[in-house]
Amino acid sequence: MGRGEIDVVAVVDGVLVAVEVKTIGAEALAGDPIDRISIDKLRKVRALAGRLAAATRRPVRVDFVGVKVDSDGVTVNWRTSVA
Repeated sequence: MGRGEIDVVAVVDGVLVAVEVKTIGAEALAGDPIDRISIDKLRKVRALAGRLAAATRRPVRVDFVGVKVDSDGVTVNWRTSVA
């Protein structure tokens, strides 16, 4: 399918879900890891998801997951249908 990667591909209710995961540790500044996903990365994930949809003939959506690990534990933020 070409160059690039999608972190997780799943099927939810018949829809392919391409998931980009961004993890940051305690040393990172405050904020949501999802906000650190670049426009360039968003474009790449959209393009790959589109090619995956064409190859499988299934509908596709793109989700982002942000994971922050710090002294308080692990926080996960999942945003659906971002692209």
